[in-house]
Amino acid sequence: MSDFSRSLLRPGGYRSLPYAVLGAALTVPVAPFAVPWALLSPAGRPRVLLALVSLAVLLGLLGLLRPVRRFGIAAANGLLGTSLPSPGRARPAWPDRLRSGAWLVLHAGFGGLLVVVDCLLLFGVFSVAMWLRGDQDEFSFFGAKAVAGAWTLPASLVMPAAALLVTAAATRAFRAGATALLGPSAAERAALAERRAAVLAQRNRLARELHDSIGHTLTTSTIQAAAAAGLAETGPAQARGALGTIEEASRSALEDLDHVLGLLRDEPAAKEPQRTLAEVDVLAVRAREAGLDVRPAVAGRSPRCRPRCRGRATGSSRRA
Repeated sequence: MSDFSRSLLRPGGYRSLPYAVLGAALTVPVAPFAVPWALLSPAGRPRVLLALVSLAVLLGLLGLLRPVRRFGIAAANGLLGTSLPSPGRARPAWPDRLRSGAWLVLHAGFGGLLVVVDCLLLFGVFSVAMWLRGDQDEFSFFGAKAVAGAWTLPASLVMPAAALLVTAAATRAFRAGATALLGPSAAERAALAERRAAVLAQRNRLARELHDSIGHTLTTSTIQAAAAAGLAETGPAQARGALGTIEEASRSALEDLDHVLGLLRDEPAAKEPQRTLAEVDVLAVRAREAGLDVRPAVAGRSPRCRPRCRGRATGSSRRA
C-alpha cells in the first residue's frame, strides 16, 4: 500500500480542507480593496479577471510582511502537520519574503478552489435526497443545473468518494508547497544552526557547573558524615556542627539542582539561588571542612560575612 493510499485511511490525510478554508478566509481583508477597483474599470474589460489579479497582487504584497511569514509557518504546522522551523525574531531576507508572498497567493487561490470543488462533488448527496422525495424538476447547485433521477443514486456514492480523493491529494500538495516556499533558506538554516549551537554550549556549561557543584557537595557531605560518626560519642558538639554542615550543603545543592534543571527545561525554578560575594567565606569554610587548604584573599572592600559564617569559620580555625 502506497503512502497516498494509507493517507486515505487516516484523518490527518484530509487536513487540507480546514487549511483551504483558512486560505479562502485570508482573501476577506483585502477583497474590499480589490473588488471595487475592478468594478470601476471600463465595461469592456473582464472585471472578474481584474478582480482576481488585483486580489492576487494585494495578497502577494501582504505576504511580504514579516509577521505573515511567521503566521504561515504556524498555520502549516498546526493544520497540515508539517514540522517547519520557526523563523524566530530575525528579519527575513527579501527572497524569503517573496517566497512567503507567493505562498500566500497560492494558499488563498487553491484553498478557495478546493472549497468550491468539494462543494460541487458533494452535489450528489443533495441530489439523491431530491430524487428520493420524487422531485424530477430541474434544479441548480452552485450554478450547476441537472434533473433529479436514477443517476443520483450512484452519484451520491461516487462524488463523495471523489471529494475525499481530491482533499487527500490536496493535503499532500499543500504540504509540499508549504515546505518548498515556507521552509528555511540557507541563511535561515545557518542562523538556526547557530542558535542550536549556542543552546547546546549553554547546556554543556550548565552541566559542567552542576557536576562540579554536586560533586563538591557530595564530597563535603561524605567527609562531614564520617567526622560526625567518629565524634558522635566523644564530641557531640562537633558532631552536631558536622551534621549542620551536611544539612546546609545539601539544601544549597538542591537549590542549584532545581535552578539548573529549570534552565535545561526552559522552566524557571520556583526559587532561584542568589549567589553574592558574601558567600565567599562560606565557600572557603566548606572547602576547608572538606580537607582542602583554602586561604581566600579579597581585594578592595570585603563583603560583610553572615554571622553564622563567622562562627563556623572561627570554629574551623580552632579545630585546625
